[in-house]
Amino acid sequence: MTLGVCLPGGGAKGAFQAGVLESLYNRGIKKYDAYACISIGAINGYYLCTGNVDKMKKVWITEQNKGGKRFKSVDNIIDNSEDIKKLYELKNNKIRENSSFYINYLQVKNKTGKEIIVDISKFDHENRVKYIKYSCALPYHQGGELFSIQEVKEYIQKGKFDGFNLDGGMTRNTYIDPLIENNVDKILIISTRYNFKLPQKVAQKIDNDKVIIISPKTPIDNKDILNFSSEFCSKLYKEGLDVGLKFDLNLLNG
Repeated sequence: MTLGVCLPGGGAKGAFQAGVLESLYNRGIKKYDAYACISIGAINGYYLCTGNVDKMKKVWITEQNKGGKRFKSVDNIIDNSEDIKKLYELKNNKIRENSSFYINYLQVKNKTGKEIIVDISKFDHENRVKYIKYSCALPYHQGGELFSIQEVKEYIQKGKFDGFNLDGGMTRNTYIDPLIENNVDKILIISTRYNFKLPQKVAQKIDNDKVIIISPKTPIDNKDILNFSSEFCSKLYKEGLDVGLKFDLNLLNG
């Protein structure tokens, strides 16, 4: 039985996702044959696939103190250098042999954006983190607000993002195509969206029996995407732990 996992983005809502991953890890689901990860999901996924679940938990539970503050913006991209630095510093950074780890990002050239999907398992640690950084490059105004999708499109058309690699969620926030192509037996999607349903266009590509979805059971305001306060992240992380604890593992084996 082969198992793939899809970890979409969602900023601070990734705390829920991380809690689920830890809970399943503690229950024996420690490794996946293929990963498809976007933005914060790529960060969570990299901690998991390199066996650094304890460090992932520490990031979400004990180190979040930025709630209510404006983030720095570098060239209209959110400054997440501290989070990326923690990945670079991982001493245990090996990916299990024969496991694939796909990330996506938006490559902008000549006033045009193109989705790029890369299997970073083929690279060394430093280059893996570089690509994860691309997938997490979220457009962010100097004044302290995220770009809307429409604003991103306008900036691209004006050439203001030429030469940049932008957050994978700018293209699509849930993609399982690489997992389908890997022909895994089961695909687990751990979404950051309340009561997430697989889009019809995606559902048409695969048998429903092959896909299992775990998503938050309580609504989360999209405004909280940058709410990295300890209170908010700890609450979501614990919710994820509880959901993962109650999850029927037989769904991944049948």
